[in-house]
Amino acid sequence: KNDEPPTNLAWAMDDNDDNNATDNNNNTANNNDGGQPAHMKQFYQDVENIKSDISAVTSATEQITTLKDKAVLATSETEESQISDTIKTLVTNTNGRAKKCKNMLGLLKEENSNLKKRQGC
Repeated sequence: KNDEPPTNLAWAMDDNDDNNATDNNNNTANNNDGGQPAHMKQFYQDVENIKSDISAVTSATEQITTLKDKAVLATSETEESQISDTIKTLVTNTNGRAKKCKNMLGLLKEENSNLKKRQGC
């Protein structure tokens, strides 16, 4: 399991940076989506991943609430134990995903700040 956020934040580099990927003709690498730079495609992918993580955490939170209600109404210790184990697994997985999302948001914020400094904003 990899909770580390992606390290590819090429989208955060200024278009004039020397670190941009270039082809043999010394052109900045673009994807084929209307001439959009590849680093912007990565940025939008990062945003979509964050949105997906937030949605998954929200859904898991609702599931946890439902399972807790079921645990309170459980009629046997076995049933309560099974629900409790499910809740523990869900909480562990959700916390990992929330941590990954938080780290990614922190990286985006840091890169945004760095871009503002480079551009003199």
